[in-house]
Amino acid sequence: MDLQDFVIARLQEGESSPRSAEQLLGCRFEDTGLDSLDLMHLIMAVEETYGISIDDGILRSGMTVAEFIAAVRKCPPSAPQS
Repeated sequence: MDLQDFVIARLQEGESSPRSAEQLLGCRFEDTGLDSLDLMHLIMAVEETYGISIDDGILRSGMTVAEFIAAVRKCPPSAPQS
């Protein structure tokens, strides 16, 4: 599954009336309805699914879902576990 599709699907999971992908991509994270714990779980799921390491400071105030996805695509692979 593509990263964008994965993130959109995770964001739509908790919505009683899921917004379209286009609506969510333009949405700021503050407006997604996720709390800080939900965001942490999303980031951890992305890291695990795609084998990347996401910097703790990647999310910034006012960041849209599309901007988050673009930033995540630039993240380096995670170090192999020993």
